[in-house]
Parts: sequence; C-alpha cells; structure tokens
Amino acid sequence: KHKVENQLPEKIERLVRCEASAYQKLLMKRVEDNLGALGVSKARAVHNSVMELRNICNHPYLSQLHAEEVDCFIPKHYLPPIVRLCGKLEMLDRLLPKLKATNHRVLLFSTMTRLLDVMEEYLVWKQYRYLRLDGHTSGQERGALIDHFNRPDSPFFIFLLSIRAGGVGVNLQAADTVIIFDTDWNPQVDLQAQARAHRIGQKKDVLVLRLETVHTVEEQVRAAAEHKLGVANKSITAGFYDNNTSAEDRREYLESLLRECKKEEAAPVLDDDGLNDILARSESEIDVFEAVDQKRREEEMALWKRLVLEQGNDSSEDVPLLPSRLVTDDDLKSFYEAMKIYEVSGSEAACSSGMKRKSGYVGGFDTQEYGRGKRAREVRSYEEQWTEEEFEKMCQADSPDATKPKEEQVNVLMPANRSQTACKVELPSQTPQALPSTLVSSALVNNDVTPP
Repeated sequence: KHKVENQLPEKIERLVRCEASAYQKLLMKRVEDNLGALGVSKARAVHNSVMELRNICNHPYLSQLHAEEVDCFIPKHYLPPIVRLCGKLEMLDRLLPKLKATNHRVLLFSTMTRLLDVMEEYLVWKQYRYLRLDGHTSGQERGALIDHFNRPDSPFFIFLLSIRAGGVGVNLQAADTVIIFDTDWNPQVDLQAQARAHRIGQKKDVLVLRLETVHTVEEQVRAAAEHKLGVANKSITAGFYDNNTSAEDRREYLESLLRECKKEEAAPVLDDDGLNDILARSESEIDVFEAVDQKRREEEMALWKRLVLEQGNDSSEDVPLLPSRLVTDDDLKSFYEAMKIYEVSGSEAACSSGMKRKSGYVGGFDTQEYGRGKRAREVRSYEEQWTEEEFEKMCQADSPDATKPKEEQVNVLMPANRSQTACKVELPSQTPQALPSTLVSSALVNNDVTPP
C-alpha cells in the first residue's frame, strides 16, 4: 500500500466532539466520587472506573449504574430516550441522514459489541438497512456479509463492525465514510479499521469521523493514542523514510509535530452549520445538508405540537419552543423525585421484612457498600508465639503415647434405601460439643460409611 499510496484517493480525518447529556454527567460524577472514596492505591478499581466511564460515554445503557426507570420518568419528547440520553447518538441522529441523502455509505466501528446492540435498536427505529459483523460471526457468514455490502446495487446503508473482528482482513471499499465511535488505546487498531475503506479499489475520497464526548476520559484516551503514534513516527520512521523525501522535508515534518504538541485544542461542540462544513465534500452537498436540517426541524416541530396538544393544551398558538434534544437537568427532576420515593418505600419494606437495603441506589448497583476490598477479613499474625521448648512439649502432648480423653460414641445410621445420598448422624444427648464438620461432611456424601 505504501508504494501506491499516492495513487489512492484522499483520506480526511475529522474529530466530531459531542456534548454529554445531563444523565451521562450524573453517572460519570457518581463513578468519580466512588473512585475518590477508594483511595489512590486501588489500581484495579481505577482501571474498572475508567472502563465504566468509557461505557457511559458510549451510551448510558452500557453502564452498570444505569437505572432503567429513567426512560419512564423523563418528560415526553419527540425523540426516544435512546437518542436523548446519549450525546454521541444524538450527533449521529443529525449526521447519518445527511450522509444517506448524498448517497454515501458508512462503516461504523466500535470497541464494544454491546454498543453495536444499541446501534441496531437505533437503526431499526430509523428504518436504515444495515449489516453487522463481530467476533461471533462465522467465517462463512463473514464472506457473505462482505459480498452483500460491496455489491453495486447493495441496499445496505451502514455496516456495523467490532473493531477487533472487522478491523483486519476485510475489504469494504464500497464505503467512503468511516465512523470511529470510540477511540482504541492502540492507534494502529484504528488505522487498520480506516484501511478497510481506504485501500486499493477505492474510487472516492474517504472521510473518517472520530466521535468524542467533551470533557471526559475519552479525551485522555485519544491523547494517549496520539502520543503513541507520534512517538512511533518520530523515533522509527519520522513519517518519511521512503527514499522519496529529502532530509529537509523530514526536518520540517518533525518541527510541525512539535508545534502541534504545543497547541491546545479548544474545538467546540459542532452545531448544524459546523457539522455541514466537515461533512461536505463539495459545495453542492452543503445545500443538500441545509435542506436536510430544515426538513428535520419542521418534522420535529410538527411532532412537538402534536405532543403538546395530546397533553391537554388545546391552543395551538401557545406551543412552547422546541426543547433540547439531549436530556437536561430539568428533565431529570421527576426522575430524582421518583427515585427518592422508591428509596423510601424500599427502605420501609426492608425494615418490615428484617432486610437491610443497600444505600446509594442507582440502577440496582451499589458501588459503596460492596465490591473489591469491602469484604471483612480476619486479622492474622504470623509471628512466632512459642519458644522451641514449648513447641516440643506440645508435640509430646499430642504423641500417640500421651493419654487422650475418651472419644464419645457417634452413631451413623445408614439409610434404608442405599440409593439415597444422605445419612443421619446421631449424637449422644448428654454431649454438649458439636460434631466436627469433617465428620459431618463425610457422612453426608459417602453412602459406604459403616457404623462404628
């Protein structure tokens, strides 16, 4: 590929920054608070918390802290909760119709197969035809899916792929748009995924869109991946050791990398106009995108008016402005109140039944009272407790010649039917001591025990 790279169409990569919903911010704050309570020495807890934060950024439905009740308690809206609760999916809801209107075809990569499940639910709601390939896809199905997508008359608009299973060994040059839903720690994995479309046989320019939730752990993941890639470029190839570039070109390239490292990226979350600018590959496409935006706003206003009228407002002139597409703090007020009532009723029921209810409930998962490090452990001391003389005396006392107290008789009654798996153990009524657990265990599981 390096020999013919100059002959391939251009590949353009854009960063699409997405705003987190209020519900995502709530879950992320809870994870960060719990992490602070654990302390800095919990390395595994830190790793699990980072993974949980990435789940929340991808979609709250993937989080262990997600409360399914939130879908019912947020106010009714012209968008379904699956879109309103996630900033990335809200961005895709504005982005995909424009790509479809201009006959572009999409590859969507994710590091999580559970995210592909959520995407399938969304695509069914949008009535977009799609294909899916992940680690559970057999080799025979894999080839058939690729052939279906690459056909010139293929009706499939988008191909969902897990980045590990679909990032290598796949030729999908029928697509000209690649969406990286979440950045991988290894930058080479993302580059291999982009190469599924940007390869020999591609006749169109390839647009790579990398989604990222602002002010979250995803910014750190991308920074770490870019740092790894920069180190490789500077220390191994410098990007230009191909026998076709002069030393001056390599020096300028390295200086540009250093300048980029000093820049502070402050790109805002894209509105409709900004999104159109990075998606358009020609001036004519901008006009199409603006028409798609206008049609979407009109449809949303019509749905909102109908929803307001159904809620009892008979005056069509008093219809309020369109609410935010993402869930806001005001939308979560009813959810907060409902969860407080649920907590009170749950604690009262627990008191009446003698059960202790977990505190800090969010979505049936408690990260404060349970988990690694919360189990009570017995404090043990391994220091020497006896002298050598005392130890010898104890050994002599336990020798066979030493006098031992008379063992009490234990009757083991065998079952009448030998096929039964349990035996009955009888202790003398005057014996206050409990039967050793080892004897009880052997008597219960071994049918061949003979009475003494």
